[in-house]
Amino acid sequence: MPEVTGRVEKIQDKQAKNSDVYTTINLNGQKKAFFDWEGRCEAAGITAGDTVRIEHDGSQYPRVTGLEKIEFSESTGTNENEHQGSKGERETKMCALECAARVLQSTDQTATEITRLAEELEKWIKGEAS
Repeated sequence: MPEVTGRVEKIQDKQAKNSDVYTTINLNGQKKAFFDWEGRCEAAGITAGDTVRIEHDGSQYPRVTGLEKIEFSESTGTNENEHQGSKGERETKMCALECAARVLQSTDQTATEITRLAEELEKWIKGEAS
């Protein structure tokens, strides 16, 4: 079964023509809504802003076959299921890389040299520079 992971943008309860009730789940960056006919969204306590992993049937109107809320660690800001570093660490790394690329863009430095400078800038930002 296909699966998708993303942040819930909108959840709406709806009623079909035959009076069955279902929920649509919209994820950021996804063109299609996912259709929950079994009440998995409510059972899992999913609300707008939560990050979820949805298994679906892959049809034109994707029916939810599995739903998992992905919890984030309060202390590190990371996904407990997948280690990616804290948001602050990622921002620091990206800022250092961007600064290094800007500084060295007018020179003929290689990508390796830009990366080395970015790593040094990251250490300096964190107060770990020697």
